[in-house]
Amino acid sequence: MAKRFLRELADHLSANGVTAEFHVTGETTAFDQVLFQLDDEGKLIGSVGLLPGVSPSVLQVFVPLPVAVPKQRVNQVARTVCAINGMLPLTGFEFTEQAEVPLTFRALSPKLGAEWQLTPVTQSLAQMLELLGRFIPVLVGVADGDFDYKAARKRLAEV
Repeated sequence: MAKRFLRELADHLSANGVTAEFHVTGETTAFDQVLFQLDDEGKLIGSVGLLPGVSPSVLQVFVPLPVAVPKQRVNQVARTVCAINGMLPLTGFEFTEQAEVPLTFRALSPKLGAEWQLTPVTQSLAQMLELLGRFIPVLVGVADGDFDYKAARKRLAEV
């Protein structure tokens, strides 16, 4: 049932202009998930899958941001993550300084009925993608040193 839903989700995303593929547990992935592309270059790849090892009734959206955070930018990035998360209905951006991929976005969604329903999931995902499109450039700009936290706050007030 979960595999069927994830396949339908991948098909729906593809039909609506998002590059997406369903991947089953195996050599390339640790659990069944839909991988989707958020940018034209294919550098920003997100995944949607049932939360492994927890419950088949919790869907996870996960997007690792392909950016390094130099030591001198850590404080600025952490403050920016906190500022953005304060603007979100549910916190989603994470910053783990020691991680291989230090900046990520993660959101969880519970199943609201007996079966996964495509419409509410795609509506939630569309809202998440819109938020990611608005906030990722700010985070990447701070991490890359294009601007500082103060400038990020100004940009966040404009989005």
